[in-house]
Amino acid sequence: MAPSSLPSTLILTLVEVLLLSDSMLSARDSHIVYEGDVYIDIILSLYDNDDGTCGTIDPKSVQELEAVRWAIHNLNVPPYVPGVTLGLRAHPTCRSMGKVALVAANLANELSQNKSKTFGIIGPDYSSEAKVISSLLGSLTEEYRLPMIGYATTAASLSDGTLYKNFFRVIPPDNIQISAMEHLLVAMNWTYFAVIYDDDAYGHEGVRHLESVSKQRGICLIEKIAIDTQLSYQETTSKLNETFISLVNQPSPVLGVVVFGGTQLSASLLDVMNKSLNNVQKFPILILSEAAMDVGMFAVNWPTVLAGSFALNPPRRQIEKFEIYWESLYKNQTKLREEAVKNPWLLDVFELVSNPNCRPSNITCGQLPQNILDSILVPTPFVHFAIQATIVLIEAIKNVYNYKCNNADLCSSFLNVSRTEITNKLAFSKVELDAFPLNIKSFQGISVIFNGSVDAEPQQQSNSYVVFNCQENIDRIRDDCFKEVGNYNRLSNKLEISKDAIKDYKNYPNYTELSWNDIRKGQCSNGSLCSRCVNNEISPVLIIPGELYIVGVVPVHSRGALPMQCGDLKRGGMDIAEAINFAIHQSRFQYGVDVPNATIGAIIMDSCTHPLLIKERLLTLYRYGIINKDGSYLQIISKVLGFVAAWTSDVSISVADILTEIKHVQISYGSTASILSNRTMFPYFLRMTSSDTVQAKVMLDIIKDLGANYIQIINSDNSYGNGGKDVILESLDEYGICVAQVITIPSFPKWIQSDIIQKIRQFTTAKVVILFLSTSDFEWLVPSLEERLFPREFIFIASEEWGRRPLLQKVNNLLGTLTLSADPPMNQKFREQMLSLRSNGQDDNPWLESFLEHELKCHLQWSFNKSSSKPCRNDAGLKNDYQVDLWVPFVENAVYALLTGASRTLTKQCGKTEDICDKYRGNITELIEQIKRVKLDLYNNGNSEYIFDSNGDGKLGYSIYMVDNEAGGVKYSKIGTSSPFSWKKDEWMTLMNLKGQSPLKCEDRASCPNCFQIDKPGSSLCACSGYLYSTISLIIVCTVSMATVIFLLIKLRRKGGNKLKLFRRFQSHVKYIEV
Repeated sequence: MAPSSLPSTLILTLVEVLLLSDSMLSARDSHIVYEGDVYIDIILSLYDNDDGTCGTIDPKSVQELEAVRWAIHNLNVPPYVPGVTLGLRAHPTCRSMGKVALVAANLANELSQNKSKTFGIIGPDYSSEAKVISSLLGSLTEEYRLPMIGYATTAASLSDGTLYKNFFRVIPPDNIQISAMEHLLVAMNWTYFAVIYDDDAYGHEGVRHLESVSKQRGICLIEKIAIDTQLSYQETTSKLNETFISLVNQPSPVLGVVVFGGTQLSASLLDVMNKSLNNVQKFPILILSEAAMDVGMFAVNWPTVLAGSFALNPPRRQIEKFEIYWESLYKNQTKLREEAVKNPWLLDVFELVSNPNCRPSNITCGQLPQNILDSILVPTPFVHFAIQATIVLIEAIKNVYNYKCNNADLCSSFLNVSRTEITNKLAFSKVELDAFPLNIKSFQGISVIFNGSVDAEPQQQSNSYVVFNCQENIDRIRDDCFKEVGNYNRLSNKLEISKDAIKDYKNYPNYTELSWNDIRKGQCSNGSLCSRCVNNEISPVLIIPGELYIVGVVPVHSRGALPMQCGDLKRGGMDIAEAINFAIHQSRFQYGVDVPNATIGAIIMDSCTHPLLIKERLLTLYRYGIINKDGSYLQIISKVLGFVAAWTSDVSISVADILTEIKHVQISYGSTASILSNRTMFPYFLRMTSSDTVQAKVMLDIIKDLGANYIQIINSDNSYGNGGKDVILESLDEYGICVAQVITIPSFPKWIQSDIIQKIRQFTTAKVVILFLSTSDFEWLVPSLEERLFPREFIFIASEEWGRRPLLQKVNNLLGTLTLSADPPMNQKFREQMLSLRSNGQDDNPWLESFLEHELKCHLQWSFNKSSSKPCRNDAGLKNDYQVDLWVPFVENAVYALLTGASRTLTKQCGKTEDICDKYRGNITELIEQIKRVKLDLYNNGNSEYIFDSNGDGKLGYSIYMVDNEAGGVKYSKIGTSSPFSWKKDEWMTLMNLKGQSPLKCEDRASCPNCFQIDKPGSSLCACSGYLYSTISLIIVCTVSMATVIFLLIKLRRKGGNKLKLFRRFQSHVKYIEV
């Protein structure tokens, strides 16, 4: 039967084959290296490619061929398959894709003409070649579909059994190697590296995967250099010389290079590095992939530039019997001549390494020198895989043979068997390697299991990859400098590495050994700005995995200067983000909160203090879920217990607008705007704080008690600032206070601080100034007030966003400032957690690195901007005097309250389940009521009390603080409380030198003209402010003007004659209104 149709790409390749020169097709053709009744074919390079022809013999490839031949010989004596001698035929490819296609075409032709005695294929040794051969043979009808089993082909794409129907392999695929390499980069703190790779399927797939995982890890792959595998050794070396000079001469030299390619690529690079040797410390440190780890040859020829580098390889299992056999060939020329009759490529290896005039036929040559033997005798990393592939394939052949021939002699039923039967037997097989008569010690307890997939299943206790480190002065075997320092297990996805065992060196030739902290790392160099790697995108979310979630909204960053943009880190934002996670973990231990059968995770979203930005992010969360590192989305909204959000009132309002629509409960930890008490507008909103109405009343009580009646207001232009201002203005009549002016600070663009100072100085008799500002506006304004004002020039009463925050370096000019603060005690355990924070360059918290660098005024070793600040110490953490933000206790209590209410509601509505049932989601009123019933010991005095009132507002009052001096520093002295209202007025008056005086009261028109009625000279002070009078005056003018307009229109309608005159009179009134 003729072969089935072939893929168009392969047809093209076959056409190219037919056009090859006769010399290419005839050179080093296929050869039977072991006679047999039935055959296994092995396809492998055997030679380097030299400009389209077979070049230099490859000792590594010859060794792998001989290992398979050795295994087959030992399984034939006595016959492992009763009555059958297994044969072996070798097909050299010379790394030529044309020759690869020719080999595949010849095999297909033999099968189609029923001339083939081949029952399986081992190899080839390169992934790109395996793709061509499997695509061709796998496209044949099932009768001719030869099974292939790879021992060195690791490209991840070969795992696709729908494309490569007849292909299997015993070596782990490259996605496993890349995972091991990813973990090694992280463990070695690499963040900045280049990759040099073979321009073939193996290289392209490996680098594409490596680039993807590096990006997810925040590791910068700065350069990708592909080297054509068809180049000669000299051409490859020339190309790499340019590459190497470019890498080390960059403004930030590349000190980490991954080599993802074969022996020729690695050898050429090491040659280039060796010729450029001046100072080892300036050289890149290498990570070699498994295809490049020909350890014996590397260690002998380039020990200097290789010292300190790493190599990855699947676990090397020593095959002692074969190693003894292999060594005997090149130490016993008689034996070599005998075996070379069957395997002629053995002689090519001898000729490669020996004196040109010396041949095995010349008995006077003597033995090869030891250093020459070392270069060819070390087992390649793939020898044991080649033997495993041989065993597994033979076992499948034996099983089909026994079935077809009924354990008798070789029968025609087997000789004519459909090759797919062997393929199917392979697809679901378990082969215990130590059950074979080869008696290989390193195979004891090892099984190769295929369960319908291309790749063998991993063993439970078997490591998938081993990390080696090239070291000097260790006990060596044949100058092998590589010492095992780590193991990667793909089942656990963990790399166990011994940092103490890793060595690096400098100061060649003395080899000064470096400690772990000083070894070369692939990182941006000190003093450099690696601008291509700087990620200007601020991560919007921190995800702490769980089965159920709390969503936190936190202002990690301030609002940016441009629309929908984040700005700098916001003071206190990181504290709140950490507090949410801390409270989730502590809730079970401190309050016994336990959500049945579920672990609680957190999704912490950065609001960037921007109402519109957080709306966008919440809608994305609702519609799509959270984004994974690979770019996919995970739907989680059905797993959300509730929201802890937010700090500022305008952001809380934006969040509430969304959550009201999708019916989710929200607890704010810091929003005080009075409008948030409106349960018609915000039915699912609760908060830990009291509303601004309470805070404003406390301020007004202080002002009244001081006898002041003429004040100024400075507020932020947001929900918080405007809300506080409005409460004060609405209460003026009640308190008999007049407002000289209201200064509202816009969000953008910011004014110059001196402009505000100039404005308040316009009303010097209005000495009391109320500050209702956001934290960022306090941070922006207060230092200028301290610097530019005179002592006691004004008396400031500040809202709780100042509280006891460290806004001042000195207090002279703001001495006596009064601030409000709602300050339950700080949890000491949380403070300890903040002080324990450390970055390892791979933090789950995407903001931790920039936070530590900002607080410590230094750069971490994995930073991409090292141009200005000093390096941080290796264990850099916050200083002991770090002041945790005052809102943290509110955050903790909000989390505790939400979890407690959610736990009770879940148990009541859903029973003990790890999922959120429809009743929980559909009866949100029940959840809100359960939250309102929560009691907490807020002041650590043993008294638990309700934390919400009936409306869902917090019940905490305020403490009154006074800015005071303490040993030349700033001190906040507590001098009062809001509930009941009481404060140490005399103490404050003494501090301000106001004892026995009343300079805060305005009693005449000259001092406060806005506060006296113009038509009643000498009258008492009016409770209306100038601000309010201006508004009333405008209303009166508008009302009179509108009445005039209406009057003229009526007249115009009644008088049709003199329309033009009346119209002009009407037009003159409109101009007056506009003016």
